[in-house]
Amino acid sequence: MSPPWPPRSHLTSLVLNRLERLQVEALLTQRAGGKALPAEVVQHIVIKTDGVPLYVEELTKMLLASPLLREEADQYVLTGRCARWRFPTPCRMRSWPDWISSRQPKRRRSSGGAGAGVYL
Repeated sequence: MSPPWPPRSHLTSLVLNRLERLQVEALLTQRAGGKALPAEVVQHIVIKTDGVPLYVEELTKMLLASPLLREEADQYVLTGRCARWRFPTPCRMRSWPDWISSRQPKRRRSSGGAGAGVYL
């Protein structure tokens, strides 16, 4: 691929090739802070991302921030069944944070506290 813009001295072109499975697993471990991810999660990420580096990183980051995984001392644990997850495609990654926040428990405002804005 050649970019549609003219060459500039202050721009550098960088080609990112697809990662092999071992490289994806190493990136996952790095993004998880050295903690182990469930094998089922690793398998889904490897298959779904097809080795695209940015997609691997973003999907991993979003999963770690989601309620789908629970962090423990030396590993992450599934909070449900991985097979039921619907992973976003790269084009839909922008809507993924909205999907995660829609799964978070909502905080309700208490009617008590004389209108002091107490949250449960």
